[in-house]
Amino acid sequence: MKIKIRCPHCAQEYPVSLKNTLQGQNVWIECHNNKCKQKIPVLVPVLKDVSNDQTVIMKSGDKRPQSLELFVESEPGIEQHISLISGDYILGRESIKKDVDIEILNDDESLSRQHCKLNVFIESDNITCTISDYKSKNGVYINGRKLEKNEEFYLINDDKILLGRTVIIFKEKFQ
Repeated sequence: MKIKIRCPHCAQEYPVSLKNTLQGQNVWIECHNNKCKQKIPVLVPVLKDVSNDQTVIMKSGDKRPQSLELFVESEPGIEQHISLISGDYILGRESIKKDVDIEILNDDESLSRQHCKLNVFIESDNITCTISDYKSKNGVYINGRKLEKNEEFYLINDDKILLGRTVIIFKEKFQ
């Protein structure tokens, strides 16, 4: 069977050929975009009477998250949990001089006062979150890859965000 998927990281769409025996199973597919190469979780649809030349258009995964959270590993054994609602947020370390929407509570001086920007969009049938470098000195890393200036990255469940030496795990909560 052929399916068309859209990478949630770079938004590129492309067709993928899968064996009919994978129907109903969760598989990981690597994005075909050479700059992205992120792994995409896909639940292969179960279809009756599917021939190998049919194309099914779908998005990655079949469940939609109900809420979004950040888990900040501030210090060993101490986590900061942040629930996100729709809106734009500037993340950074505590500051009296600069406006920060979400303060990361730790002593990491490699974390800028205005480090990155999150754009959260939540509607009944669509939840997305993007991250971009805002005014950081040390960059924003997602799963070990440094974001380019002005690059907007679509976050998915369990993405590991590194701001300075601070590790943040992005979580999609399903119900």
